[in-house]
Amino acid sequence: MVAGLRKIDLDDVTLEVLTNWREFKCKMTKMIMF
Repeated sequence: MVAGLRKIDLDDVTLEVLTNWREFKCKMTKMIMF
């Protein structure tokens, strides 16, 4: 595998995880508040 390609894949995965985590935190906050 090309190192550059792997780095892009890793960045995409990290971004996806962070986005999912943010959505999850928002849901949890709403459940706690309401």
